[in-house]
Amino acid sequence: MILFQLLTVFLVLNISLANDCVKRTYTADSFVCVCDADKCDTLDIQKTVEPGYIAIYDSDQKTDRLDKTIVPVGQLKSRIDQTKNNQFTLNVNVTDLKQKIVGFGGCFTDGAVINIASLSNDLVKSLMYDYFGENGLEYNIGRVPVGASDSSTHAYSLDDTPFDFTLSHFALAEEDTKYRIPLLKVAKMLNPEFRAFASAWSSPTWMKTNHLFHTAGGLIWKPGDVYYKLWAQYYVKYLNAYLDQGVKFWGLTTENEPIEGTRGLPWGTLGMTPEDIRDFVKLDLGPALKAAGWGQL
Repeated sequence: MILFQLLTVFLVLNISLANDCVKRTYTADSFVCVCDADKCDTLDIQKTVEPGYIAIYDSDQKTDRLDKTIVPVGQLKSRIDQTKNNQFTLNVNVTDLKQKIVGFGGCFTDGAVINIASLSNDLVKSLMYDYFGENGLEYNIGRVPVGASDSSTHAYSLDDTPFDFTLSHFALAEEDTKYRIPLLKVAKMLNPEFRAFASAWSSPTWMKTNHLFHTAGGLIWKPGDVYYKLWAQYYVKYLNAYLDQGVKFWGLTTENEPIEGTRGLPWGTLGMTPEDIRDFVKLDLGPALKAAGWGQL
């Protein structure tokens, strides 16, 4: 309930700029800026710069975190010459365009959303604003685990009923409804350009060759067969369940770190080869998404 109330609180949120960093050292060579109920530093964002000038944000181990200076372009050479004896040269060809960067963001893992929810209302507001707000980092992308990830408090899927081939027992977890979905809505409110995409660490264990969340194991049989088609329907169920809760996904991945699922690591994995992924998308996932109206994510 607290997180849902934040949705209205953000509408009137007013953040002051350029609060000083309160330093705390955890290691011998660096520090963090403390953010608590009494004081929290914020970024001094420079939205526009006059022609011929550039805004520079410096961070170092001992003194500054995103310390802003505005200098004439002509001074850049002298600044570069003062750093590491000018050991490298960076040439940028602005006419040779490559791929476009969609944006930057983070992952709404169980560890992240549960810890955020444990903060006071004011700290949750401040943290989310600093990540997604117009005077913060302006994150515009978020990855969302489908079921448990390697930062979850326990291993689980969204249908742990063995051999539920109709997925009639599929249901979002408390981690989704109580923590993740409210924060995704806050992120979207703070940044209308925010996009969420889904990634699964593991399928339900009863779909896997080893019947375990961890260690080496993939889906039973091969793409085009029953278990791969069921895994595709599991994704569709997930997308629709979030849509029913007011969160529409922009995209998804076929799997989190699929190659690790062939190596036997001690967290939730699902092994897939590049050929498995190719055929899974062609024979199972693509047709299932299209038939469910998710052809244009």
